[in-house]
Amino acid sequence: MKKGKASDRIGRNALCPCGSGKKFKHCHLDSAIPVSEILSSGDSNDAAIKELRTAMQRSTPVGQLIGPQTIFNGERLRAVRNVLHRRPIKETFAEFLLHHLKWTLGKNWHDGQIALTPSQRHQIMLWYRALNENYREVIENPGNETPDGTFRAFPTGDTLALLTLAFDVYILRQQGNLPSKLLDRLRSKDQFQGARYEIAIAATFVRAGFDVEFLDEKVQKRGEFIARHPVFGDNVEVEAKSRHRAGVLGQSGSPDEAKAVRAVVENLVNDALSHNLGDKPFLIFVDLNAPGQPGVPTKDVPWFQDIGTMVQSLSEPTPENPDPCNGMMFTNFSFHWSGKNQAAGGGHFSIIPVYAVHPLKSETLAAIEKALQNYGVIPQD
Repeated sequence: MKKGKASDRIGRNALCPCGSGKKFKHCHLDSAIPVSEILSSGDSNDAAIKELRTAMQRSTPVGQLIGPQTIFNGERLRAVRNVLHRRPIKETFAEFLLHHLKWTLGKNWHDGQIALTPSQRHQIMLWYRALNENYREVIENPGNETPDGTFRAFPTGDTLALLTLAFDVYILRQQGNLPSKLLDRLRSKDQFQGARYEIAIAATFVRAGFDVEFLDEKVQKRGEFIARHPVFGDNVEVEAKSRHRAGVLGQSGSPDEAKAVRAVVENLVNDALSHNLGDKPFLIFVDLNAPGQPGVPTKDVPWFQDIGTMVQSLSEPTPENPDPCNGMMFTNFSFHWSGKNQAAGGGHFSIIPVYAVHPLKSETLAAIEKALQNYGVIPQD
């Protein structure tokens, strides 16, 4: 098979075939291979290429989190939606995710960040820097080397925060649904936290087997996206809010862990409720952005107790007066609080009313719960 460059078939200034809305030279030029170059080549009868072509033409099965791939001519070909990437055989899926995130953010953005001083850089770039430092520390410790020559170590908070973001972006790109405006917000230092959480929750729904359709950002007072489950048949509108904390996730000021463990989220919940038009099932997700507390039962952490106090002030739904909201999910995706230390998780807590205006199937809620429980788990090839 002739290995031509992607630019041989796609113009540098053409839109990238991945659907990002960016020019190809600013997106996947460095690693992408036009699908036609592989699947319509003289080697198209090769069994591995046939299998890859078939896999790319069908929907990704529910529960399959890694896209189609094959080994061909001494390389690993990875498909992300309709874009193929030529990668080294020994590159792990986690390593690919980290490269894929950089390609998605774009070379111009990356080069602009490098030109800034470290204190001016985006949170994502700070995580990449911390990742590189952690990598050096791991390989310099002989105790981390395994018999097969690879290295094993528990991820730091910064590393897992970056990997989960990279995995969430990959999942939405694999589905073909990551709006360019949302990516622009992710690149923005000021809007990063909100965009990052929307991406996290949307990817959680994809992992739960849903199709996700982001709503037009110009339409005020609506949720972030509509999630549709092809098997259970439920459609649900989703609103996501992330609590800001000084000195964390790009926010100005100094972090105060003592204050951060409290869950002062009533204003976020009330704002989220105002986005419910009442025409379909509606779920609210709020991230507490609190330090993880390993070894402490969820019922004993301060944020859990604070949420309990807030819930007690709400009226109890009845068959005659059902709740317009189908549930509130409080997450604590708090890996970033661990920094250079071993990553500590945060868990989640759900409040589901017995009676709702637009009921959801129990299977639908169970699928969402399971996806939340597995958040932060990165699969391996």
